[in-house]
Amino acid sequence: MDKRTAVRTISVKVYGKPLLVALLFGTAVIAVLLLIGAFVLWKVGSLDTEFLNGIHLVILIVAGFVSGWTVGKITRKRGLLFGCLAGLLLYSIIFTVSVSCGVFRQFVALSGVRLLILLCSGAVGGMLSVN
Repeated sequence: MDKRTAVRTISVKVYGKPLLVALLFGTAVIAVLLLIGAFVLWKVGSLDTEFLNGIHLVILIVAGFVSGWTVGKITRKRGLLFGCLAGLLLYSIIFTVSVSCGVFRQFVALSGVRLLILLCSGAVGGMLSVN
């Protein structure tokens, strides 16, 4: 094993765990906020579709920020990079779930916006937690 391979292996071992913990926190935030939203929707009866789309984007912003904040607090360096990576991992989970549930057609319409939101909010969370 040459020196470059050893350095890459160590860095994946060192930074893989904080990214997974941040992904766990981000998905937990999404789950809790979606449950709260479902309860409110159940109590109210029906809400406008545009309002629900706005709530969905706010949930993504909060989840991306929390995952970026978490990975930044754990690593204590490179918050912008690791926050973006946490947002990207969160997006990949949401993308995988939407494809497996068969709601891919509705997902494609705002897919780029969701990716951008998660990348930016994760980066901001990571940057603020490091500084």
